[in-house]
Amino acid sequence: MLFKMKMENSKYVQGIYDYCDRWCENCRFSDRCLLYKHYQQIVQEHLSRGDDPGDPESIKKDLSYNFQETINLIKQNARDQGINLDDIPETKFDKPGLYRHPLFQMAYRYYNRARKFLSNYRSQLENYGLKLTEYEGLVPLPEDEYRDYDELVKAFRTVSWYHTLISVKLYRALCNDFGDFPDDNSTSRHDDALGSAKVAFISAEKSFQALNKIYHWAEGMALIHLKQETLLLMGELESLTDMIDQVFPGHKDFKRPGLDD
Repeated sequence: MLFKMKMENSKYVQGIYDYCDRWCENCRFSDRCLLYKHYQQIVQEHLSRGDDPGDPESIKKDLSYNFQETINLIKQNARDQGINLDDIPETKFDKPGLYRHPLFQMAYRYYNRARKFLSNYRSQLENYGLKLTEYEGLVPLPEDEYRDYDELVKAFRTVSWYHTLISVKLYRALCNDFGDFPDDNSTSRHDDALGSAKVAFISAEKSFQALNKIYHWAEGMALIHLKQETLLLMGELESLTDMIDQVFPGHKDFKRPGLDD
C-alpha cells in the first residue's frame, strides 16, 4: 500500500501530489507519483475481485481504509519522534471565517456561475449530437469538423474539472496565511499557501483558455446567450487571477515538487 512503499525509490518524487490538480489521466508525471501508483493498485484489486472501482460502496470502503492508513502513519511518525499523542492538550479552533474574504467570495461566485454555464453548454453540445457521458472521440465526422468537436468536448471537461478545484485551493491558501493557528509554524504554512494558490491560478488559466475556445465556437454558431455567458466567466477568471497575484504575490515563484523543477 501507499504508506508501505519506499520513497527511497528514485522513480518517485516525494510530495509531487501535494500541489497538483488531481487530473491523473492528463498528467505527464503519473509514472513518478506514488499516489497514482497507489490508486492504480486499488483499481486492480477491485477488478481482480470482479468489483466496480467506481461503485459508491467501493469508494466508501477505499476512503475508510485510506483514513485508517493515515491515522496509522501519524501514530507511527509520532512514536518515531518520541511524541505521545495522548499527552497533547485538546485545542479548540475557532472557525477562521475566511469564507467572507473577497478572494474566496470571487472564487465561489465563479464556481456557481460555471456550474450553471456547464449545464447550458452541455445542452448546446447535445443539440449537435454529442453525448458527453458517452463521447470517446468516435463520432463519425469529417476530419476538420471532428477536430473542432473534439476540442469543444475537451473544453467542457476542462472547465468542469477545474471549476470546483479553484475555490477549494484558494480557501486552503487563505486558511494557511490568514487563519488563527495556535502554533508558530508560519513558514511552512505560508509555503503551503503559495503552493495552493499556484494550483488555483494555473487551474484558472487553463479554464480561461478552454472558455476562449467555447467563446469562438459560440460566436461562429451565433449562439448569443452562450457567447455572453462565456465572456462573463472569462472576465471573472481574469479578475480572479489578478486578485490571486495581489493576495499571494509569491505564488509564481513557488516550486512544486517534480512539477516545476
